[in-house]
Amino acid sequence: MRTLRCPACGFSGGLADALARAELQAPRCPRCGSPVPVSPGPAPLPEEGGSGKAGMSRSVAPWQAAAVGAGTLLLWFSMARRGLLFTVLSGADLVFHEAGHPVFGLLGSRFLGILGGTLGQLSFPVVAMAVFWRQGRPAWLATASVWLGFNLVDIGRYAADGNKRALPLITQDANTHDWWNLLGMLGLRGWAEPIGGVIQALGFATMALAPAWLGWLLLRARSRQG
Repeated sequence: MRTLRCPACGFSGGLADALARAELQAPRCPRCGSPVPVSPGPAPLPEEGGSGKAGMSRSVAPWQAAAVGAGTLLLWFSMARRGLLFTVLSGADLVFHEAGHPVFGLLGSRFLGILGGTLGQLSFPVVAMAVFWRQGRPAWLATASVWLGFNLVDIGRYAADGNKRALPLITQDANTHDWWNLLGMLGLRGWAEPIGGVIQALGFATMALAPAWLGWLLLRARSRQG
């Protein structure tokens, strides 16, 4: 089988037999659409640990790994100080949270309607992660993972307040507290703080592992080149 290698974006993969038989002189790259030459030889195997369509480790630049790591540290600092970055990101997530209630409420379940705020808040970073994984863009995938972790920390804080209901709410009505209602339906209000703590720990771990994963990809790529 012939092999397609794109000089523009670095994509490398095998052409279909029908395309090879057609003897087309300038097929186009399936990733960026640029015309590319066709060379003989077997199609290379996908990069181990990356997506099937693009090698993750070959797509990481050192500056990208450094930027994601620095951005994560900056976000942590802003979270601790309730700074501008924290405020802006929390404001955006609040919009997604509130939108999730009516969307999942369409399913006809009161439980899902209340849980929909949490699901709506998580759905955007999860969808972004799926898109970037499929595109083979690890730096953006790690960035979306940091965003997911940030949301989990926020959700964990909300869940931990599910019994005391001390956090301020948009409605000013303590009975509309999502996690007070959810945990009450499940008979778990007395476990609010441990449940919230576990969710927060998962969020911090996700935020830490995202830039660490980028660094690992970068080191693996350099070891293979060496």
